[in-house]
Amino acid sequence: MAELKRLRCVWGGPSVVGPGLSTFYSSAVGTTGMADDVLAFFDAAPLLFPVGTTITVPNGGDIIDDVSGNLAGSWTDVGTGGVATGTETGSYAKGVGLQVRWRTSGIVAGRRVTGSTFMVPIAGSLYDTDGTIDTAVIASLQTAADDLVGAMAGFRIWSRPVEADPEHVPPIVARDGASSAVVAAVCPDRVSWLRSRRT
Repeated sequence: MAELKRLRCVWGGPSVVGPGLSTFYSSAVGTTGMADDVLAFFDAAPLLFPVGTTITVPNGGDIIDDVSGNLAGSWTDVGTGGVATGTETGSYAKGVGLQVRWRTSGIVAGRRVTGSTFMVPIAGSLYDTDGTIDTAVIASLQTAADDLVGAMAGFRIWSRPVEADPEHVPPIVARDGASSAVVAAVCPDRVSWLRSRRT
């Protein structure tokens, strides 16, 4: 069992589809600057996001038990957090953008644990002529993601607990929650889309 600090970053503005939320977890004890590390990640590429898009990063949140998912307390960081704001003018497509994948060495239910953060929407000018993402944009985002992996102490991906459901076909077997350390980031050069976000 590990206690995880949960940081919920809320997306807002007219460009956002559905309840906008990007969630990050850390197993680090104490005040480590997690909020400012995450804000720096979003701030590293402000031209990704259309004007009016905001990502609010608080300087604290809940502590959860990674096995049960139950609340175990709350935390406040040494940093202040803040708001990352989109600055790109021009057209964009709602609900369409790109994705950062957080790689771990953890295995849950026979599968490698991977987390995702959706960067949606992004400005239309950032797409390449073949419909993928511009190479320079991918390179910039990869650098920001690598920096977050290096900076954020105890960066984890949480696999939620699952309740048994013998009536399901095939039957669902109960399992405890677990958390896995993030070891690398990958920014695929392809479009992602969503109707709501939860990471």
